Amino acid sequence: MIETSATSDAPSNCTELETQDFVEQTEFAKGQAAVASCREADPSASAESVEVANVEVDGDEATADATFEGSSFNRQTLALALVRDEAGWKLDRIVAFRGFDKDAFLRAFEKTLLAPPDPATGQQAACIIRLLRRSDDEKLQDVLLGGDPKPYETVFGLCA
Repeated sequence: MIETSATSDAPSNCTELETQDFVEQTEFAKGQAAVASCREADPSASAESVEVANVEVDGDEATADATFEGSSFNRQTLALALVRDEAGWKLDRIVAFRGFDKDAFLRAFEKTLLAPPDPATGQQAACIIRLLRRSDDEKLQDVLLGGDPKPYETVFGLCA
């Protein structure tokens, strides 16, 4: 389920493999806007592969670590929380980075910014990366996992 969600851009993932909380966290939007954004996700945003480890199940809740190749999380390991409902297991939230590699994240994120269908200009992408590079690692991780679109809107606005 984690591998399918991370490597496939199927619109059904947004409701069948991911909870509303997860979609809102990763799409930086709320309610139906988050689901719509998820369903319209750019295929290049999907990971090429993901390695899942340290799966621990406790009733209808579980945790796992996932290490990504490709996507904006390239070479990052994320601690994930999962829940089981009547339809099966779903991703519920990204809990934390395990050994955050800021440089690897920024390289992958820049590549994502420049990818179709709605790429940033080279100048905009360079500006965004420059601003994010100045961020404290902890603050950047908090923003990435916080699900609040305001910090992104601020950075993107400064570089528009």
